[in-house]
Amino acid sequence: MRYIIHIKTTPNNLIFNVTDYIGNTLFMFSAKSSKYKSKQVRSTIVLETLWEKLITQLKNHNCKFISLKYTGALEYQKKKMIKKLTDNNFIITSIQILTPISFNGCRIRHFRRV
Repeated sequence: MRYIIHIKTTPNNLIFNVTDYIGNTLFMFSAKSSKYKSKQVRSTIVLETLWEKLITQLKNHNCKFISLKYTGALEYQKKKMIKKLTDNNFIITSIQILTPISFNGCRIRHFRRV
């Protein structure tokens, strides 16, 4: 069975949502629901515990193929997240990075007043 892991990072929280390919949520958890405070959310200890929780839940659902959808600004942890999944014999079929990139648009050039 194929599952999609939606990872959303905000300044105050880290959210994991696992759905099937149709979009039905199987399970969901976050750093705040695990009773971590907002200052602790960005620490590596919290990420390690949440990843262990995610991996055990995926093994309980007999998951083999995974697709990742990532939204947020936690850049330095992306490679660790992928490595943890591949080390636990999960096959990653696709990775989508959905982080919005700011764009100011096209502006008319202002001429210098004399």
